[in-house]
Amino acid sequence: VSRRTGITATLLAIAAGLAGTAETDAKKKKKKKKLGQPCVLVTDCANAQDWQCAPYSNSKISSSTGTFCLLHDGDQCNQNNACPYGFCQDGQCASASVVATTNGAYSTIAEAVAGTYAGGEICFMPGTYNDVSVSIDKTLTIRSCLDSGQVVLNSPNNGRVFTLQLANAEDVVTIRGTTMDSFTMSGIAVTTQEDRVDDGGIIDLSLPGTGATAAGSLVLEYLTLTKGRARVSGGGLRAHTSGTVTLKDVMVRECVSPKGGGIAMKRGALTLKGQSWVKSCVASLRGAGVLLVEGTTTLSMEDTARIGADYAGANGPACLQAGGNWGDYGLGGGIYAETGTSVTMANDATVFCNVAVNGGGIFVDTDASLNGTATCQSGKVAGNFDNVGESNIETPITTSC
Repeated sequence: VSRRTGITATLLAIAAGLAGTAETDAKKKKKKKKLGQPCVLVTDCANAQDWQCAPYSNSKISSSTGTFCLLHDGDQCNQNNACPYGFCQDGQCASASVVATTNGAYSTIAEAVAGTYAGGEICFMPGTYNDVSVSIDKTLTIRSCLDSGQVVLNSPNNGRVFTLQLANAEDVVTIRGTTMDSFTMSGIAVTTQEDRVDDGGIIDLSLPGTGATAAGSLVLEYLTLTKGRARVSGGGLRAHTSGTVTLKDVMVRECVSPKGGGIAMKRGALTLKGQSWVKSCVASLRGAGVLLVEGTTTLSMEDTARIGADYAGANGPACLQAGGNWGDYGLGGGIYAETGTSVTMANDATVFCNVAVNGGGIFVDTDASLNGTATCQSGKVAGNFDNVGESNIETPITTSC
């Protein structure tokens, strides 16, 4: 009897265990199904059909890319963990400032950069982010989370937005919006000369130390750099690199520096492509639009890339009002090419309606070169002015113009 009782008890225990396992499996299946339901409180993630609920409340994860899309400031919520930074107040997320990354969400941009592995992504939800000043030393992609809405990154009053220190040739930082108007980086907070950085008012690509050259590259796509200020060079962007800098459909406007009001390239290869446009920038010495320094530096303009205003055959002041770059007391309203550098223009790229003391369009130093359609005969460098009159290319070397 006792042996039979023991066997019966064992069988009952096994049966109970099997029932428990079945119940647990059913719950797991039910939970998994639940996680695939629409996230009702997330209303602003792009491509809704491609997103599923993440394993925590009120957030989504892309089934194809694994990128998180979370609630942000002002979105409806019902509990703290519904918001990226854990603050659900009066039914709305509060104090959310930065985005999700491939590793999760962070409360500051600097934390997001530090917490994202090399080769990862950081995306910004629509909104204005103030006092943004971040250093990056690895391959990263920074982009808009959504296909709509505006992202604005404002620098602090005594710094730039991004400092890039890329030591390896394979390092690439990519910053991407969806249109020129969708992603803006601004130095608007810089109001006095004392507050300006020396180089790269909005973005600087170099290594720390005097004369230190970065090895990596920078790609900017579908965004705007505006109101950058620098004491020495590169009001919008300065690059001192052996790598490449590529701008596609990028607007650089209203930036100021003595050298390279819009962009200053010290070494490296700069390419302006798509509808990229450098306009309304000012330099008191050289290169109001673009400055090229040192003999290994090149500028390639492709597609409909433009430096200056829309060409209207107007006089100097009218050019400035229409978006021309202004070499205040300097040389090269559109481009200044120092000794040994190279400018190549192709397709419908233009240098129009810029103004400077000498070389309203392009000032070419000794042994610099112009290639492709960068000639007076092509009509691609036209309607530029100096103090005397129309001045498209000023050069001590012989050209086909």
